[in-house]
Amino acid sequence: MNYLEAYMQRMISYMDFRPETFIRPDMPVCHITKGYFAYKNLNMCFVNDMVARMAEALYQGYLPVVEVPGGEGLPNLWSAFFKQPAEFLGVDIDPVNREHIYEVEPVWGPGYKANLIPRELVCATNLYRGLVHLNDTAAAYIDNEAESILGNKQVLGVLVRGTDLGRDHPAGHPIQPEPERVLEDVAEEFSTGDYDAIYLATEEENLEILCADRFGRERILVNARHYMTKLYDEARKTHDVIGLRDVMVDNGVDLYTYGMEYLSSIYLLSRCRSLIAGNTLGSSAALFLNDRKYAKYTLYDLGFYGE
Repeated sequence: MNYLEAYMQRMISYMDFRPETFIRPDMPVCHITKGYFAYKNLNMCFVNDMVARMAEALYQGYLPVVEVPGGEGLPNLWSAFFKQPAEFLGVDIDPVNREHIYEVEPVWGPGYKANLIPRELVCATNLYRGLVHLNDTAAAYIDNEAESILGNKQVLGVLVRGTDLGRDHPAGHPIQPEPERVLEDVAEEFSTGDYDAIYLATEEENLEILCADRFGRERILVNARHYMTKLYDEARKTHDVIGLRDVMVDNGVDLYTYGMEYLSSIYLLSRCRSLIAGNTLGSSAALFLNDRKYAKYTLYDLGFYGE
């Protein structure tokens, strides 16, 4: 079978994806112990990678168990924040008579382009709804932040990337809009009177300051977070190119705390009334988690660096 045939089979299956329909008694277990990269911290590349592998395992008739280690303090990067499929599907995987295999290679999974292709947007949304379930600790943390920050306000969610993606322009990643362009579009949308506040997700502190100066501090909502601007700028003095993950690891940032802050920011974006964002894995994840319920959303389709 060629790739196009396999891809179309997955599209057909994932258009109506419900993980419980794959479950059968004593189905073999697939242990997922690695991904495309050696992940240290939680990011949406990791989440998309694991979602693709779990979906592929189920498609092939296996019950997936994610066992990918993260960095310091994260022996199982998935379980630190999410439930395993066996938990939310109510499956007992202890019986010794189950067959066990290791790893599957996914045919397709959510990514940068899934929000640009209608059928892939539907499939990615279905996979997130079916497979991405917060564990109790993460759910309590995020619900508490959502209540205290968003409350019952009508909020315009905004994601602006800086640091490594905004400045280094890594090949193959979506081109990010200039912050000034985003602010102009945010101002136009906010002027409709449909919103009480703006929720801003960014890892760069000066972008928050820019938004506060433009719209007023009282209108800008943010969650608890570690800004990476100073650490990143310091690292750039000795590195031409460096990713956020390396900056965090090199500076001893608590990866669990940072992961929880980051994950909460994505979920808060997904609970806003509307979304304006650069095309990133974070904004795409917010779109998938929102389950296509945004009143409006704009993800800038500007092509990819290096094309």
